[in-house]
Formats: sequence, structure tokens, C-alpha cells
Amino acid sequence: MKIVVADTGVIISLVHIQRIDLIEKIFGEYYIAKAVWIELNN
Repeated sequence: MKIVVADTGVIISLVHIQRIDLIEKIFGEYYIAKAVWIELNN
């Protein structure tokens, strides 16, 4: 099963609490949608 992060809010919230590692710990391999990646890098 593929896990796709499709909302920047999830990533931003985890970064703020310094727990971005939880995505990989919970889901293993995951993908970030291209539009989300672009938004995060702006």
C-alpha cells in the first residue's frame, strides 16, 4: 500500500513539534505529492 502525504498542514505541524520522524515510524515508506513538495519549499 502506498501512503501519500497530500496536505502540507500535516508536515508543518510535525515539524513544529519536532516529530517529523513519526510519518516514517508509523507508515514506513511514504510519498509526498509534487504540489505539496513545491509548497513546502517555497
